[in-house]
Amino acid sequence: LRMMTDTQAPNGAVSCILPHGSNFGFRWGSGPAWDALLFELPRCLLRFRGDEATGRATYPAMKRYLAFLASQADADGLVDWGLGDWCCANGKQPVATRLTDSAYAWFFHREAAFWAERCGERDEAARYRAGADRIRDAFNRAFYRGDGVYLNGEQTALAAPLYFRGLCADGEERKVAERLVEAVRAFDHKVDYGILGSKWIPRVLAEYGYADDAWKLMTQPELPGYQWFFRDGEDTLWETWGGGSSHNHIMFGDPSAWAFEYVAGIVPLEPGFRKVAFRPNPIDGVESFVATHRTPLGEIRAGWRRGKDGSPQLVFSAPPGVEVVKGR
Repeated sequence: LRMMTDTQAPNGAVSCILPHGSNFGFRWGSGPAWDALLFELPRCLLRFRGDEATGRATYPAMKRYLAFLASQADADGLVDWGLGDWCCANGKQPVATRLTDSAYAWFFHREAAFWAERCGERDEAARYRAGADRIRDAFNRAFYRGDGVYLNGEQTALAAPLYFRGLCADGEERKVAERLVEAVRAFDHKVDYGILGSKWIPRVLAEYGYADDAWKLMTQPELPGYQWFFRDGEDTLWETWGGGSSHNHIMFGDPSAWAFEYVAGIVPLEPGFRKVAFRPNPIDGVESFVATHRTPLGEIRAGWRRGKDGSPQLVFSAPPGVEVVKGR
């Protein structure tokens, strides 16, 4: 984060790679989906480590970035530049970048409002919340087609307004989730998305009760699918689903984090794991799944094992000082 803010351009833009050179930087490879680190990492540090100071220190850079974002937006606050759902499977064109970029623009305004409150800038917080509301209205006017369908019904388009909680058209969340799981099943749980969908889609499926479908996506043995990466004994993720580029890449790297939260069921509710929910999802056909996480307060162990009768037996332990909430 310090490197990102140190190299921020005078107009508020940030580079897609740090430190940046001539090929990657402000001229290519950036865009809201890549710039999101400026807003996502401070919240992660707060959530996982209880570190609020870093977010407050980064807030001025967020303000500068949002000024830059406004210069790139249309009259409604929607934006469209840079990379979006990059490296889609089957050589498909990514879902319209205007949709994914604008979803991030809404998220950025919400995060800036959060940190503005933490820094005592209540007027600025109100201004950012108003900006988020304006983007949300424009997003749904531009992309919601009714009957649970966003844009052309692409999986990433359906997942975006649900992943960014609060962005979806009012009262349509369950219907959109149903359209998403229908699309996933219709494609036989093969990958039909790129880097953004690889994070959004499994999380949204699990949030709405379809964890088994997300698991099938992540254990898909046919191309395109995660197990295809490892058919020849490789043990690292690839940059593309077909394997034409790097074979040691963080692209599509969310399954591990997804499994901690949506299979083992470890969900931090308050900064630094002071309060944690235990929400496991026993997966059909899986005998056991247990994960451990080292929190600032000590180790949490969570998951389940199936007994002789096949029913899941829950596993959970937490250190002193962690308040535990079981169930949703």
